[in-house]
Formats: sequence, C-alpha cells, structure tokens
Amino acid sequence: MASSNSFQAGAVAGLFRSIAGDTPALKGLPEDTLARVRARQVYAISRLTIPMMLANIVNAFALLIVMEVSGQSSMAVILWALSAVLFALYTSFVWYRRQSAPFPVKIGRRTTRKAVRNAALLGAIWVIPGLFFLPNATGLAQSFLIALAAGMIAGGAMALYPLPAAALAYSSVISIGSFVGFSATGSATMIGFAMVTMAFFFIVATTVRRHSDVFVSEFVGRLELDKKNILIEQLLEEVQTQASDERIKSERRLAQAQKMEAIGQLTGGIAHDFNNLLAAIQGHAELIELEGKADGSLTKPILRSTKRGSDLVRELLSIARKQPLKSQSIDVSKMIDTMAPLLSRTLGGRIEIRQHVPVDLWHAHADLVHLEGAILNLALNARDAMPNGGSLTLECMNSSSNASNVLRMIDGASGQFVCVAIRDTGHGMSEDVRRRASQPFFTTKKFGDGSGLGLSTVEGFCGQSGGHLWIQSQEGVGTTIYMFLPRGKDVSQEEEQIPEAVDTVAQGNQEHVLVVEDDEEVRGLTTTMLHGLNYRTTWARTADEALKLVQAGSGFDFALIDVRLPGVLNGLEFAEILRRDFDDLPIVVYSGYPEVDNGLSGHFEIPFLKKPFSRHELAHAVSSTLKISRRLSGRSSIE
Repeated sequence: MASSNSFQAGAVAGLFRSIAGDTPALKGLPEDTLARVRARQVYAISRLTIPMMLANIVNAFALLIVMEVSGQSSMAVILWALSAVLFALYTSFVWYRRQSAPFPVKIGRRTTRKAVRNAALLGAIWVIPGLFFLPNATGLAQSFLIALAAGMIAGGAMALYPLPAAALAYSSVISIGSFVGFSATGSATMIGFAMVTMAFFFIVATTVRRHSDVFVSEFVGRLELDKKNILIEQLLEEVQTQASDERIKSERRLAQAQKMEAIGQLTGGIAHDFNNLLAAIQGHAELIELEGKADGSLTKPILRSTKRGSDLVRELLSIARKQPLKSQSIDVSKMIDTMAPLLSRTLGGRIEIRQHVPVDLWHAHADLVHLEGAILNLALNARDAMPNGGSLTLECMNSSSNASNVLRMIDGASGQFVCVAIRDTGHGMSEDVRRRASQPFFTTKKFGDGSGLGLSTVEGFCGQSGGHLWIQSQEGVGTTIYMFLPRGKDVSQEEEQIPEAVDTVAQGNQEHVLVVEDDEEVRGLTTTMLHGLNYRTTWARTADEALKLVQAGSGFDFALIDVRLPGVLNGLEFAEILRRDFDDLPIVVYSGYPEVDNGLSGHFEIPFLKKPFSRHELAHAVSSTLKISRRLSGRSSIE
C-alpha cells in the first residue's frame, strides 16, 4: 500500500508540473501573444464566477441538510458551511465590483498565478468535507460525501479548463484530500473508492489539458486571422488609392455578395409560394374589374401592389446577377411610411422607431429596391449597436452643397440632394473606427458575427447613384449615417403603369386546355380566366395525373404546366415527355422563379410565363403558342 501511495503521489506531482506549465499550443509564441492568451484564459473562467459560487452555496447547504437529516451534523460542519457560503458571497461581490472596468486585453503571469491561487483556495475549502467529515460519516452522509467529491472534481475542472493550472490546482486538492479521507476509514470499500477517485482525477486532468490546448489553439488562430485581416485591409487601401476604377468594381461585387447572403437565401425558398399568392390576388382583382363588380379605384391599388410585390421578388431572386441600378424618381416620404411597419417588426419592441420627414421633401433619383435594402441594412446595424434597446430615428431633409454643413465635409459633393439619415442611440464609434467603418471587411463585431460588408455596400450604392455617404458618431452617444441621393423630378402623383383590364384580348374557340397546377387558388383562378377567354379546361394536380389523362386520349389542344409540382415528375420533366411522345400538343410552362426562364434552354425551346401573370398575359401566351403550333403543323402537312 505504501509503494502504491508513493507511486500515486509521484504521478500527481508529475502531472501537476506538466499541466501547470505552458501547454504545447503556447510554446514558441511571442510574449505579446502569450499575454493576450493569458488574458483570454482568465477572462473565460471569470465569466463563470457567479455560476460557480452559486453552485458552492447550493452544495454547502445540501451537505449541511444531509448531515443534519442523518444525525451526523456538528458545530464543525456548520462552521464549514458558513465559511463556504461567506467565501462564495465575497468572491461574487469582488467580481461584481470589477465589472465596471473593461477586462484587460493583455495580462502578466502574476495575474495568472493569482487566479491559480484562488482556485487552490476554493479547492481547499471543499477538501475539508472529504478529509475531516468523510472518515466518520456513515450511511446517507457517507454516500453523499463520495458523490459530492466526484461532482466537485468534475464540475470545477469543466469550469476552469481554459486555465489548466487553475483547474489542476482546484481538482488536485479535492482529489488528494478525498483520497486521504477515503483511506482513513480503513474500509476496503473506501480504499477502493480512493483508488477510483485518483483514476477519475487523472482522466479529468488529461481531458482538461487536451481541451485547454484546443481553446488556446483556436484563440491563437483567431489572433493570427485578425492580423491577416489587418494586412488585407492595408492592401485594400493601397489598391483603392492606386486604382479607383477597380475599387468601384470590387464594391459592386461586394454588394452583390452581401445581398446574396442576406436576402437571396431568405427569399429563394418562399418565392414560388409568394408568387402564387400574388397571382391569385392579381387575377381575381382583374376578374372583378372586368365583370364590373367593383370600381376601378378599388382594384387599381390591388393591381399596383401585386405588380410591386412581383417586381420585388424578381429583384431579390436575381440579386446574384450583375444588375444595373434602375434609377427612378422616388417619393422618399411615402417609401419611409411603407417601410415603417417592416422595420418595427424586424427591430423588435425594445427599439423605438421615430420619423422626421418634412412635407416639402424633394423626390430622390435612385433605385427604389436598393434604397430600401440600404435603409434596412443600416437599421439592422443600428439594432446590433443597441443590445439593450434604444431609439432609431429616420430623418429626411433637402440638402444643397452650399447650405449643408455635412455636405461641406465631403470632398467633391456639389448639387442638390435628398438626405436620408438613420440615427441610433447605441454605443457609438471611436474616431479611428468611424474612419475605417466603410472599408470592406472591417468590422468591430466578434469573430463570426459580421462580414464587414454592410457599410461598404451602402457607400457603393450611394456612389453609383451619384450621391455620398457620411458617418457621424460619438462613443457612448450613438451614430448617424447620412445617405445623400441626387434630387429627382418632383412628380405630384407618380403611379406605375398597370395594364387596363379590357375585353380586347385574344379569345379562344372552345379549345380544350389541360391545366396542371397543385395550388388550388391559382388553379381555380387560371381555369376561370381560360373559361372567360372561351377555352374549355381539364385540370390535374400532379404531372402523374396529367400524364394519365393525356395517355387516355382526352383530346387536349393545349397544355399549361406549372414547373414546381409535387410527385415523381416536376413540370419540366412532364413537358419533356409531352414533347417526346405527343409532339403535336402545344405547351406553355409557368413558374414563380424568374431564373427558370433561363434554365429552359438546357431542356428545349418552350414558351414560358412568369407568375404572377395577368389575364392579358395568359391570353397572349395561349393564343400565340396555338398560332405558332398551327403554322408549323400546316407547313409539315404541306411538306
């Protein structure tokens, strides 16, 4: 037994020296990096101070209750429990007072040693139950003390693993004390528990070492990545000063990449269903207007809104392509009113949204969709700067280069502009951060939380539109982003052109049309439109059902097929089968995905109709396709 104890003690001492020293991940690092790593290690364990102290208080009271219930309590137990609770409260108080000051970025070895000593002191408090109470405990109290020792070893090691020396100092004190307490009972069973405790400690210590190496390696890797990012920013600055044309191209690419990431994925999956809803709304509104069941002043806003929604979806889905800005005269006041509900839902109830828009605000000349995206982008940045809530103010004003103090600070700014300012009450920026805020890839967010492309994209949009971007910020007060857009033509009532729903559309001659559509609303609307255009219809919900109808010889003159269908075959696959086996049947496919139109060339030449489509567009697609098919059929018969 003596030789075994000697071996255990020697192993513990060797393991302590191994873990207490620098881990392999730290060897060879410069002192500046080591100081940053030490700061990160101490910071990581300090964040768990309150949970650890709370666990200490709970465990101390639990032990006191168990000892009392089992009739084995004593004044020593009570005094120990009181000491453990007071230590936990004092430690929590000291930690709370230090929260007012920012945690240092770099610390020395002295601070690390202090953290190790505090961990050892905490371990010394918790070694007392195993060392002094366990040898005399029996029954429930003995079992609880055994479980408590194992739990404290594991829990402390898990909480302190970023700083392995602290984890070892804490766990080794409890482990060795428990080992002695188990052995002091003289019971073979307790001695067995003692051996198991030390084996458990070795496993925990080894695990701590490995996880600590991972922790250090990841942090050092992040530091290296930050250095490389700084180098990239410096190189970008040099490139920007040497080639302004290349900078414009890069900003356009960055803008497209951000839109792809922030919006494209969100809208891609729901575009088809959204266009189905727009198709049903637009179609029924046209039918209501056609049948004279409602005044045009009631249906025109519906049609205008569906067209606007359709255009918006198409813009979002085509964001990955190189699209020129579609500048137009924009009533910014109306646009802000329209966006206000969306911003309120997006930012949440903790942020108050305010608007200051003068009644005589000029129109702006810019791309409406991109302007809305820029405002949303800046609003989301403002939200991130106000984690505890605050206020977001959207302020618009007419600005001239000879009258605006902000425009005077911008080089090359001349002319008349509409200014859209987004002001928050967040934490603000330092002057150095403000100057670099619009540089590509620059971000103050923690690693993985931001790409650093937001402001550079907005700046590129303003520049492309012939305007400017300016940032004002003060730490602790907030930030204001000014977007200056060129003044546009002031139009009193600028409305988008909506095709008039009149009867001068191509009519059918009782041709039999097969409609393949799974959405009940769109299917019902489409068949109703076709009936009104003098066509007969038969519908199918899936391509499999439609194929059976065609194969049964139902005498169809035309097939209208949705691309996205449930079942084994989709719309394109079904259309290919029809072209192969029933090549005399005219076909038109339609979809809510604009990019499907380009993808059709990889399958075959086929007419395509984009959802949502109007009655005029449907009539033209069917009639023109039938005419082409008849001409080709007549030519073939002559030949």
